[in-house]
Amino acid sequence: MIIDASHPYAQNISNTVISMVSYLNEKAAAGKEIKYVRFERKMIDYGNENVFQFNNLQELIKFLNKVENKNVLSTLGSNTLAEIKEIRNKNNLFVRILPTTTSIQSAEELGYLPKNIIAMQGPFSKNMNIAMLKDLKIDYLITKESGETGGELQKVEACQECGVKILAIKRPVLNYGISFHAIEELIKYIAEPLESEKC
Repeated sequence: MIIDASHPYAQNISNTVISMVSYLNEKAAAGKEIKYVRFERKMIDYGNENVFQFNNLQELIKFLNKVENKNVLSTLGSNTLAEIKEIRNKNNLFVRILPTTTSIQSAEELGYLPKNIIAMQGPFSKNMNIAMLKDLKIDYLITKESGETGGELQKVEACQECGVKILAIKRPVLNYGISFHAIEELIKYIAEPLESEKC
């Protein structure tokens, strides 16, 4: 059995694992097939008010290019710094990234000013997010549908309390087959055949 617990947006990893399992099962003897099981973070309810969802980052950027003079906070990390930098053409873009030399240097090389770089290690509490949103007078927050863990819920709750518009990149949809969102259910699924072998 292979349990794929990779990040919800690491679809390349999941696709590779699914393909590998399929290939190995084609060559496996009857009854010796490998089971692929997906364990994924549970989605949170973003609600309907002040929430805009996009299929990808490019759609989100096009949306922001239609507004001007807004304070935007990206919580996507350093990997998207190059892609989102054009948002700065019409808006004031803040980026929240890890406090590593590589991340900060990358931001500076792409022209981000020190006052727009928030180098902090998360996850952040709801109150910390609220303080940041209020202090920077944020109008839009960019995020991903990452799920309950990792501080996403606290971000959403902070935005809802502060009236900040949420711009969320939708989670990729893959045909995982057997999938679980609760660790208890996954453990039970794994344990069932083991228990039957004891009988």
